[in-house]
Amino acid sequence: MSARLTCTRDEQSRETVLSISGAVDLSCVTDLLAEGENSVRTTDASSPLRIDVSLVENAQSVLISLLLRLVAAAEAKELNVSVSGLSGKMFDIARVSGVETVLPLADAPD
Repeated sequence: MSARLTCTRDEQSRETVLSISGAVDLSCVTDLLAEGENSVRTTDASSPLRIDVSLVENAQSVLISLLLRLVAAAEAKELNVSVSGLSGKMFDIARVSGVETVLPLADAPD
């Protein structure tokens, strides 16, 4: 499955959700970053933003890089941003890279 990014808004929680799914690798990360940054730019500043990676099928460090860039873009816009659905393996990669405390995790890695 190729990687995909979708942006939805939960009207009940008023949260904007960027969902990343599929296999994230070097061949698609540039496109995902561009789509994600565009979604961040168009997100209402009063809306919390959650980046959901629970449907990502692989665990590569490029996903951590993508998350760091999207979180930075959201913080630059002063959005309340969080990351959910990070797998235990991806959390380990973040920890080895020394960036696990930079990612605003909404839930514990599984």
